[in-house]
Amino acid sequence: MSSDKHACDHDVVDLVDEAFGLLEEGDVDGAERVCQHALEHDQGNAEVLTLAGCIACERGAFTEALDRFEGAIQADPNHIVALIDTAEVHLEMLGDPEKCLATCERALPITVDDPDSRLEVLAYKALALMELDRDEEARSALQATKGLEVGDPDALERVGGIAVALEAWDVAEGALSAALRIDPDHADAHYGMGWVHLERGDMAEMRTHWLRTLELDQAVPRPDWHLTTQEFDAVAEKALLELPERARTLLRTVPIVVEDAPAAPEIEDGLDPRVLGLFCGAPLDEQSHMDPAPEEPNVIKLYQRNLEAACLSRDELVSEIRMTLLHETAHYFGLEDDELEQIGLG
Repeated sequence: MSSDKHACDHDVVDLVDEAFGLLEEGDVDGAERVCQHALEHDQGNAEVLTLAGCIACERGAFTEALDRFEGAIQADPNHIVALIDTAEVHLEMLGDPEKCLATCERALPITVDDPDSRLEVLAYKALALMELDRDEEARSALQATKGLEVGDPDALERVGGIAVALEAWDVAEGALSAALRIDPDHADAHYGMGWVHLERGDMAEMRTHWLRTLELDQAVPRPDWHLTTQEFDAVAEKALLELPERARTLLRTVPIVVEDAPAAPEIEDGLDPRVLGLFCGAPLDEQSHMDPAPEEPNVIKLYQRNLEAACLSRDELVSEIRMTLLHETAHYFGLEDDELEQIGLG
């Protein structure tokens, strides 16, 4: 290799690193300018093409992103990052689980000696199979993650979370326990372990993990776009106005309380620490004038910090407050979760 070629390769590596750093900081324009310089040095470089694909994703240009990733794979058929990025775009951006699954099958043979990448590909494979209602095959994909030595707690937690959704409890426990060995303060891993122990009837361990989840969640700074108390109340009031007048009249005796998150005693009793809202009391269709006064009055609770954590923007938060409030009022009127799904309030 000539000294000029070596210097050029070094320059490209530095440019790619610089551009990815800018992307992480949210400077898409800056990353694109640096990427253009890298393309001028070597337009057939797999790393540069993958970078260009990631920038296209940030722009929402997903077809262009797939073209760039495919170019990277053609330049280097073993370029696992481009394959994983392709799977992600197909599944999460374009909603095409079939193409995601095909990409995963294409990627798996080259991950035999790369446990981190293999875990990520198997996670996408399981998610794609879930979307296709092929849950048994998804569980099998997750079983293949067992025994992989991975040092990334986020990747392990992701597999554990998918396993919880699939009720693959042994896989979930293994992955989440591994994540917590690496990062004992991983809130999402504690949260998942709470579900594992709840399923197994081990309430003491469930409490330990979910109370720790609450503690860690409360320590996270609130987003810059969070709503003030007055703004939050205004959104809730607007949502209530969507209800028919008769429904609003019946709700006048049901206070709406806004709290950051469930209280520790509620969580100790098995309440999800990340629940967005809750109706407490007797549904309207179960009440009778002959009944004695209830020990606890009817109340609808909205958990502001949990709602904020579930959203990525102020607009999404406003929408989620509306949906959660309408969901909980529907519980007051006696609708069950499956009925709420049918009317779009699941």
